This record gives sequence, structure tokens and C-alpha cells, in this order.
Amino acid sequence: MIQSTADEAKALRRHAETDLRAQHSPDLFHGQHEVSKATSLALARDVRRAEAGVAAAQKHWEAERAAQQAFEARVPRPLGRPPAFETRIGAALSALVAVEAERDRARERQSEARALIRELGVLYHPYDPVDGQTQPVERVAARFTDV
Repeated sequence: MIQSTADEAKALRRHAETDLRAQHSPDLFHGQHEVSKATSLALARDVRRAEAGVAAAQKHWEAERAAQQAFEARVPRPLGRPPAFETRIGAALSALVAVEAERDRARERQSEARALIRELGVLYHPYDPVDGQTQPVERVAARFTDV
């Protein structure tokens, strides 16, 4: 035996390295779990914050539209210049579009992180899942650097 791939339990490591004199490699789960643990909370928080921003901007835009409709429905209309509803609605709509774009970017970052964590599973495997051939070390190293 030249290599052992197993859980990170101390007894398993000691047995592989001392008793069997083999190299120990952690199983894939631990690597993926550590990366996921380090990134998932922050990415999920960004998505939740962005979704809350979208909800608030949506409410603001709807409130501006409702204010315009209420003003226009008043009979008789108040004297003087009407409020600048178009400007206010346009600003609220612009803010809504901006926070929706930020939400989409946050979701994209979260999806990309998940895909890269899954990619670690392909990199960790000694055989290419597409053609079944042994993966050259150079290709794995280059892909690992990209991920």
C-alpha cells in the first residue's frame, strides 16, 4: 500500500502513516466542506441583503406610483403645480433596477462558488470523468489554479 484516502480521524491517519507507511490523503468531503464553510455564509448573506434591498426598492416604487394615482384621482384637483411624480417614479425605478442588478450579481457569485466547489471533486479524481483516462498532473495543476 502506498496511499490511503480516508477520513481525517487521527487513528486512521496514524494507522496509514505509521503502521502501513503509506501517504495519507484526506477524502474529498473535507476539502469541499472547508471551502463551502468558508464561503457559503457570506455569499448567502449577500444574497439575502440584496433581496431585502429589492423588496424595499419595489415598495418605494409602488408607493410613488400610488401617490401619483391618488393625486390624479382627487376631485377637485388641488391648486398649484402638481408634484414631480415622473421624476420621483423615475428615480425609484432606477434604484430598483440597480438593486435588482446587485441581487443578480450576488446570486451569480453564489452559483459560481457552488460550481467551483463541485469542480474540486473532478480535480480530486485521478481519472477524467469524460473519457476515463488518467488525468495528467500538469492538467490537474492548471485546472486547480484556475479554480
